[in-house]
Amino acid sequence: MFKEPVYVIFGYNHMHLTGRSERVEVYRNGQHIANLTDDQEYDFNMPVYHNHNPPIQLLPGDKIVTRCFFNTSAIQRWTFFGEATTDEMCLANLHLYPRSALNFEAFPTITGLAEGDLSFCDLSQGTPFKGCNWASLVNPEKEDFVRLSQDLYDNCNLDGFCRPECKEVIQSIVSSPCFQGHTAKFVKTHLAKTKPGLEVLVRLQSCSVNLF
Repeated sequence: MFKEPVYVIFGYNHMHLTGRSERVEVYRNGQHIANLTDDQEYDFNMPVYHNHNPPIQLLPGDKIVTRCFFNTSAIQRWTFFGEATTDEMCLANLHLYPRSALNFEAFPTITGLAEGDLSFCDLSQGTPFKGCNWASLVNPEKEDFVRLSQDLYDNCNLDGFCRPECKEVIQSIVSSPCFQGHTAKFVKTHLAKTKPGLEVLVRLQSCSVNLF
């Protein structure tokens, strides 16, 4: 990930409402050497910026571990990964320098895509891929997802019965750039992270169409 030493000047954690604590740890040669962030009592409404003066040095080969702890005991429903505050995530933002030390080609790529197609930076920014505006398509709060979900709700069953009108709708959907090759597998992976997305997948699979 790093071609040369980098220096972290500050960082902050990000979870949602069930997040209770989070920290980002650094290990070197198997030994814990520092925490880049450490919120022992995390509050979604009051993010804490962990400043480092002097900056913390990271070396090529260092292992960075993000640990998140949640409490969902008071919630009577499934909790999914997602952008809504009723969903959850486990992220941390680190501000460091120099940029020239970052080997972007070594960053992991998005699940389901060929290596090097999109980086995690592209993922965080919702960068379109091969004509597919995937960030809008997989987010239940976005227009593209709402349109897709409504078309399937109006025409396709959840019980596996294939209605003629459903097959036509699915054939139209799978002809779009978002449902071609590796992109389709990537979209499926992210749809499966939310309950509305899972329902979309079930309706998409109610007819025998080679989708994935």
